[in-house]
Amino acid sequence: MGPYKTLPEAQADNTVTVNVGSFFNAAISFLIVAAVLFLVIRAINKLRRPEKVTADPVKTKECSFCFSVISVKATRCSQCTAVLNE
Repeated sequence: MGPYKTLPEAQADNTVTVNVGSFFNAAISFLIVAAVLFLVIRAINKLRRPEKVTADPVKTKECSFCFSVISVKATRCSQCTAVLNE
């Protein structure tokens, strides 16, 4: 009995130990691994992101009131609800 220099010495002598340092070490290691994994997955998803599809100019037109892009078949603008006579 007495002060032990290392945790395995104390556990070998069947003494009660409070392993706070081991818990914090495991928690910090987990957080570091989780952060790195998050950054790697985010970078992979950025690489796999599909290219933006632009509107086909033949099938769209511009509203003469609010200048938003709408369908050629539209008779009313979906953004400003203006009646289109074009």
